[in-house]
Amino acid sequence: PMLDAMRHRRRSWLVLAALGSALISDCTASEGSWADILDHGSVLGFPSYSEANQLLEGWLDTYPDILSKAGSGAVSSPGRFSLMSWVATLSPLPLRDRRQVLLTSLTHAREPAGLTVLLYFLGRMLELYAQHDAEAVYVLRSRQIFLVPFVNPDGYVANEAREEKMVRKNRRPTCGDDDANGGVDLNRNFGVHWSSDFSVCNEEYQGDHPFSEPETQALRWLVEGNEFKAAVNFHTYGGMLTHPYNWAAIEKLSLADQQIYTEIGDVFQWPQFGPAIQTVGYTTSGEMDDWMYGARGIISMSPEVGPESGGFWPPRDEIMGINRRNFVRMLYVVHKAGAEVEARLVRSSRMGRPVLSHGSLAALPGSASQEALELDVRNGGLSST
Repeated sequence: PMLDAMRHRRRSWLVLAALGSALISDCTASEGSWADILDHGSVLGFPSYSEANQLLEGWLDTYPDILSKAGSGAVSSPGRFSLMSWVATLSPLPLRDRRQVLLTSLTHAREPAGLTVLLYFLGRMLELYAQHDAEAVYVLRSRQIFLVPFVNPDGYVANEAREEKMVRKNRRPTCGDDDANGGVDLNRNFGVHWSSDFSVCNEEYQGDHPFSEPETQALRWLVEGNEFKAAVNFHTYGGMLTHPYNWAAIEKLSLADQQIYTEIGDVFQWPQFGPAIQTVGYTTSGEMDDWMYGARGIISMSPEVGPESGGFWPPRDEIMGINRRNFVRMLYVVHKAGAEVEARLVRSSRMGRPVLSHGSLAALPGSASQEALELDVRNGGLSST
């Protein structure tokens, strides 16, 4: 029954995706001036670290009842920036009843489209709430959305000052005087199937041991202190969706979880979908999604946003299109983290005839004009009702 519910829900979302152009037009019809910085920033059109944080602080002032921020107690390597998370919720429910979702970006510092997709999602949800949009109100009242815009702040700031802007790793000095090749790849530093395959100057150097870096320690602290049902860790580029297990050469998921990820892939509508071996053609160790799923049971995934043609730093005139197209996808995952209850009419009876003779609703007593209904009620979400 759970799989049947998910299949039915997938069909519903596929209808929504088929109406994508109209939906995107509707959801962006009245974007405020806040959106300008997302494609008119000082870093090849993208916002700088400072500009992005000014935007977040402005939202904090405007929406103090919805948005809050919290530090992790950690600072990045080599210790220049505090690692911050932002939480968006209006939920009056106790913490145990709020359905939590985690969104992160810039694990790899040269992938700024993930940052703007995350910021656009937050800004648009806040704006729609202020416009009394029913769906935005529902989402913010029933979900707790955690956002970590800068997993790797030092790396991103380093790119701001570089002409080529290709820093991927954090800024730990691992490679002697070769600053360009130093650092730890944070997406190889997590504690599921971590390996020591790469040398200290390699682009994928994994660190001395799992969770050796303050950035990954901060994320571990955040994840272990909450009960996330779903996580979206933005990367670029190529228009593909990867999910666990990225260390494996063959499928390792349970049937139920395969069905969940298949539904998500169908809704995202990208031609490449699956673990790393199916999307990029190789396996990866110590990966964030694998740890979140394998150690914490979170339905975690990494969308590679932006087209192949744009590379890591797509042209300014493509940025807002990337943001808008992924808004619908993120809204779907946020919904999915909670209960997705559907009630479908199976049959009804009039004139006093019973619906079914056993184990179902019967005709109501009284007037012959009364009607009895048999409903099929199912939950296709990741949380119980």
